[in-house]
Amino acid sequence: MAGVGKKLAADVLSDDSGDITKHEKLYERLYDLSDSPYEIFEFALEYLNIAVKTYTIFEDALSYITKERFEKLIAVALKIWRARVENNEPRPKYSDFAAQAVIERAAFQFPELLHEHLREIYELDDGHFYQFWRAFAYLPKEKIAPFKEALLSGETTLDEKKELARYLIGSRDIETIRFVYDYALKNGIESAGFLEWKMGEVGFAKKKAGVKRYCYDELYHITFPKNYSPEAPRVFLQQAHHPTWSLPATYESLKFGGVLEDGENPFCHIITFDKIPEGLNITGLKRLVLGSHLRECDCDTHFYQHDQEGNPRRIGDELEKEYLNYNYPIQPTELSLSLTPERWRFQDWAVSNSRENLFRIGGEPSWIQGPNILICPICGEKMDFLMQLDTGLPDLDPRINDGEVYFGSGGMYYAFWCDECKVSGYVMQCT
Repeated sequence: MAGVGKKLAADVLSDDSGDITKHEKLYERLYDLSDSPYEIFEFALEYLNIAVKTYTIFEDALSYITKERFEKLIAVALKIWRARVENNEPRPKYSDFAAQAVIERAAFQFPELLHEHLREIYELDDGHFYQFWRAFAYLPKEKIAPFKEALLSGETTLDEKKELARYLIGSRDIETIRFVYDYALKNGIESAGFLEWKMGEVGFAKKKAGVKRYCYDELYHITFPKNYSPEAPRVFLQQAHHPTWSLPATYESLKFGGVLEDGENPFCHIITFDKIPEGLNITGLKRLVLGSHLRECDCDTHFYQHDQEGNPRRIGDELEKEYLNYNYPIQPTELSLSLTPERWRFQDWAVSNSRENLFRIGGEPSWIQGPNILICPICGEKMDFLMQLDTGLPDLDPRINDGEVYFGSGGMYYAFWCDECKVSGYVMQCT
């Protein structure tokens, strides 16, 4: 098997046929390497060093690289960036795009590996690396200090202070975020609205009592039974290949999908927690039933209050028929919840490129259009993020939308929870 990784990289980079069948065979060879950490690393390393064009197959391969070997790819990527800057070479260069892909994926999957390189990346980047702020996640306080000093320095320009404020908010350190929020407002660096937007991207909100976390630290991926959803026709879009689709179960046999109340605008069952998963701030209830009127998902937010048994009841009036979309209830099944490995704590809707499992409970939302933190209609407080559903779930009518539940044009459906009022709320985003 030795050398097959390098050979695959050479074949990928030499393929300019545009033949989709040949492209699928290259992906099949990549997936064959996914169980061989050395060979898939050799593929990525060879590709990175000789890239003459860009392919998503390289970005997909990075999901299989071990943390130890990812660190080596980061070193090579920074060397490529450094050489381009030192030689004053203009962008774009394909090797530069590949190097950026390595740094970008590391910012999501292993941000700690970038912490010692933050200053260099900051100096090398020329504004193209828009995900740079994500590399600051969980930055230790001693490494935060130099960036905080730069923010306070009288020699730092206003534009640089704006950048530093965004980066420091990305650290997710509550003391740092509160300091940046107050300092940036007091000194006219950013508006309150923009700062709250950036905080919302990393799981924080300006609540009545101040800056607080609106996300649970515990995170679970939803794991569906095999053959529950129809498989994509193209092998490179088949979800089963990505590691997030096959995580070991923590909770099993949760009821999912189906109908709570039938009718022209059915009250659709989403999920029932007969036992509240650990780490979710849901108190005073032994069980919780989540459901919504999915045909209203395109029509702004909608809310439900839950009784002592955890059952939901609509808050407000039902929408008129002409405002409803064509979604039908989700195909019922039983599923598992899988405790999420730290590597997949941060996921982005665009970066996942329809490969990753974005069906999640807890953690931070994978926003499409940016934060939209719901406000409880009873107490007026910002709610906590509870879960998200991606498009593509099988529904109960195969004649509509190819038998799939669509959120808008193919987006995400987000659920929020107010524990004080026992209220759930839902909002949809799409492109």
